[in-house]
Amino acid sequence: AVVSTQSTGEASLEEAAVAAVAGHPCNKDLTVRVTSGLPISVHTNKYSKRYQQHTELTGVKTFFMKSKLDGGNFTGDSFRWCTKDELSDFISKDVLKCVEPCLK
Repeated sequence: AVVSTQSTGEASLEEAAVAAVAGHPCNKDLTVRVTSGLPISVHTNKYSKRYQQHTELTGVKTFFMKSKLDGGNFTGDSFRWCTKDELSDFISKDVLKCVEPCLK
């Protein structure tokens, strides 16, 4: 789930991450604990100049937070468990480049 601290009104990235996981329809029985208040990685996606002019938005940053699954399981088709070797089959190369150092 993608969430903005501005759109949720959460005070911190940690609270926004927990709210995003808890609020996703596939996670009704899921308990997740964010283990650090600081992101372990940040992916920046800068929008095209044309899109920037149309929306007055320059881009988006995705913060990856180290978390621990405390209970429950994902349901539905929106999530998939995979090994770090399989991860490249599911996310783009630029995002993989951003998170790969965190998986060692």
